[in-house]
Amino acid sequence: MSKPIKPISILVCALGGEGGGVFAEWLVTAARVEGYYAQGTSIPGVAQRTGATTYYVEIYPEKVESLNSRRPILSLYPVKGDLDVLVSSELLETARQAGTGMLTRGKTSVISSTSRTLTTTEKMAMGDGRLGSDELMELVRSNSKSLIHFDMDGVAAESGTVISSVMLGALVGSGVIPISTETFETVIAESGKGVEASLIGFRKAIKISQNLDQDYSENKNELTSWENIDSRISGLLIDCPSDIQHLVSIGLARVEQFQNLRYGEKYLARLGEVFDLESRVRIGDKEDKFLVTREVSKNLAVLMAFDDIIKVAGLKSSPSRFIRIRDEVKADQTDLVKIFDFFKPGLPEIAGVLPSFLSRKLIAYAEKRAKSGLNPIAFPIKVRSHSISGFLLLRFVAGLKFLRPFGARFKDEQRVIDVWLKSIRVALNDNQSLAYEIARAGKLIKGYGETNERGKKNFLHILENVVPNIPSSESDAGKVVASLIEGALKDEGGVAFAKAVEGVGMAAPVPTIRPIRWFKKTDLKKQL
Repeated sequence: MSKPIKPISILVCALGGEGGGVFAEWLVTAARVEGYYAQGTSIPGVAQRTGATTYYVEIYPEKVESLNSRRPILSLYPVKGDLDVLVSSELLETARQAGTGMLTRGKTSVISSTSRTLTTTEKMAMGDGRLGSDELMELVRSNSKSLIHFDMDGVAAESGTVISSVMLGALVGSGVIPISTETFETVIAESGKGVEASLIGFRKAIKISQNLDQDYSENKNELTSWENIDSRISGLLIDCPSDIQHLVSIGLARVEQFQNLRYGEKYLARLGEVFDLESRVRIGDKEDKFLVTREVSKNLAVLMAFDDIIKVAGLKSSPSRFIRIRDEVKADQTDLVKIFDFFKPGLPEIAGVLPSFLSRKLIAYAEKRAKSGLNPIAFPIKVRSHSISGFLLLRFVAGLKFLRPFGARFKDEQRVIDVWLKSIRVALNDNQSLAYEIARAGKLIKGYGETNERGKKNFLHILENVVPNIPSSESDAGKVVASLIEGALKDEGGVAFAKAVEGVGMAAPVPTIRPIRWFKKTDLKKQL
């Protein structure tokens, strides 16, 4: 008795708007055109990034004409341990299927994009909450028969199409289904929407998957050498690894764009002091010698180019932004694109650009209102950025950066930076691991508004109340600061940070007092 022929089971995972349904329709239609029994079903996902919509397709690999009166029985859903092919538009979704047991080593062929669409949890993390792509890829690789992976989202963008046509091309190029390329091209052409771009993406993906070694990664097109390093950087950071010099060049460009060339020179001078001092000491192995310089180069650029209303206006009115938006909405030269920007600056944002004597009065007034339980004062603004008047307004605000050095916020930020760099330089003389952790602490300050103030408060507590009370010669001093950094990044309320500080035997920061506001039910909507 001959062994029964099993249907080819294919599970497709796609996020909202990626054309997963079109992919499944193309696949089922092409199979039927070539004379195979095929069936497709779908299970909708929850939302754009909390879960993918999955499509399940089964193709019976014998032509209908050879079956005579027999008919295959096809399933409506995949079964764990019995999946032949997984096609996924996003790496985390691929790993999620591996985690649920859907993939089987030695049986399941996996075709996955290496691109990532971050989850809400990853975005909300106080620090870098991204899941490591290498770990996700290793999980998938260890649970599959074969793996084809490349940046399908990037190929789709290059082709001017959505990722579904690229996913289909990768599937065809893998050779795991018995359907010809010509049949798929005919089906795509007959679909009637975005045909030319879809075919370009489809053909590119076939070529990539057919000529792909198993180590192809999403970094294939990344710049791997940095020959055009600014002479100011190469002259200052002599013998510093090229990758660090590249980081410095990015930081320098950011700082100079934020203010001017003179401000960029200050960035290099500050970094140069740390580099010169670190050059005289040694941290671990030779290749790890400039760990502190590496951390300072990144965090110093962020701290010096802080977010304020002048910077936001500059970003909102930059030519590259208008080009990017037109590309994202796929507008051609004849399309009119309207852009509306919504701003809500409060008293702290306005006070930040004013001189110190005016800023103090405004901040004191804002704090008095807050203690009284009154709503913060803010000024909602809707700007038609596509209009001449709206664009000129944004450019006017962006052009005020020459006044920035006279503002209270600018001076406060410079004082914080100077305290941080001094702590690093002092620690470098005695305890390099402590200096490294202090340099890392710079990442606690980020964002704007309350997020920025909260991070700055924790940051200064470490520098002013913890570091001075740790003997610099103590071998575990770096670990103490590292534990505080991790505590500060765990939650926004500061509970974990307070416990971490108390855990090392020191006084926790004083919590911020926030009054409870009471509203009449009838006035609630008006007050909010």
